[in-house]
Amino acid sequence: MALTETQKVKIITDLGTTANFESTFSRVNRNWFVRHMIDYYASTGVADTAIRGSVQTFITTCKTIVNSKKNFIIGVPFTAKLLRSKLSRRVEIIYGALAAKPELAVGTNANFLDFIIKRRFRTVMRMDYFVNPNSQGYFRYPHTCSTAIGNQYKVNDDATSFWQSFNSGWNGIFFRLTPPASNPVLNFEKLFILKRISCQGNLLDCARVLSILFMDTLFEASNKNTLLSFLVAKPDTNIPISGGGTSHNSYVGICHPNDLPNSHFITDNTNESLFSKLDIPATDLQVGDHIYIYNHPLYKVFIPNGSWRGEHALVYDLMDRNYKSQNGFMFGEVILKLVEI
Repeated sequence: MALTETQKVKIITDLGTTANFESTFSRVNRNWFVRHMIDYYASTGVADTAIRGSVQTFITTCKTIVNSKKNFIIGVPFTAKLLRSKLSRRVEIIYGALAAKPELAVGTNANFLDFIIKRRFRTVMRMDYFVNPNSQGYFRYPHTCSTAIGNQYKVNDDATSFWQSFNSGWNGIFFRLTPPASNPVLNFEKLFILKRISCQGNLLDCARVLSILFMDTLFEASNKNTLLSFLVAKPDTNIPISGGGTSHNSYVGICHPNDLPNSHFITDNTNESLFSKLDIPATDLQVGDHIYIYNHPLYKVFIPNGSWRGEHALVYDLMDRNYKSQNGFMFGEVILKLVEI
């Protein structure tokens, strides 16, 4: 017999106390975490009478892990003051990773846990301080360059010789590394060069910038050169396109995140995958998750040919975990300026 809601609430009330968690982890998140773990242990066949003890033990283990790792740093330089101000974000990331994959709490998986939490934090910080606002000078929309023709995408002038663009035939422009890609780390780093003049910089849409941020997270690998070289060496993907033709995309590239399902570094679903694409309840979103926020339906009524039917976004902070609340999830700043949730 499964635990009743009353029994679950009792466990949540008893175990979701401040003392059981890292001090910056909010009450809403504590309650979510306890409930999530109750459901997890129930799903794995733990007896109802043993669930409370299992959750208590796991919470204690997680608190120790979070306190030992919460001051982790990433390979992108930020001031100590800024990093301190983002402590709660790092704490939310660690707890979220442990809740999503409880096996990461095992000591032998410590390096894997580090890789995951650093990648999530790096993606959000890159979005927050390199992409937004666009006036930072790293990434801009094509319309900011007066000489750009139509919706013409390009990488910055320093990266042009390393990345070649073509129409993937699936979701539009795809940038692949120009062979031979003997130094992929250098090729990727060229994309993060500040340009004060719009036409000299990266002119891309939000989807392709997001793919760059995902590539950038892989720099948190213990040996980024080995990992990136391995990924770049994977064979190209040649997939027939509905309606005729074939798409010739490389495994690693600047692309739409939904381009060529199950065939490149973002959508790969094999046992060598580095990302996962899942349908989950909104309340289970974690910092660093990629979502798509649709604009108000009236947008297309007033601007039928407009480009802003929606926006690719990252979860910045969890807040009260209610996307309908004014104190709910925090997404990228540019998202909040362009769309109405």
